[in-house]
Amino acid sequence: MLRVLVTQAEPDIKIGIVVSKKVSKLAVSRNRFKRQLRAIFRQVLSQLRSQLKSGLQIVVTVTTQGQPNYQQLCDDLMILLKKAKVWQNGS
Repeated sequence: MLRVLVTQAEPDIKIGIVVSKKVSKLAVSRNRFKRQLRAIFRQVLSQLRSQLKSGLQIVVTVTTQGQPNYQQLCDDLMILLKKAKVWQNGS
């Protein structure tokens, strides 16, 4: 559903979200994905800033069609960030 690319370049954490027209031809739907993911990142960064590695550049690509709910997106994103070993403590 989501892919995460993590590179270390600068001390700040930067996030990019890509939703192609293959997911939905309607801009309204694509923008909804982006808004939801930005909200999730804001929540995660405010709660876990001390546990995240510094200098991250994260690119999230939405690859499935349909409209998952907010909680489903949040769960998927947290799983991917753990798989990408973004947490300093490895948890």
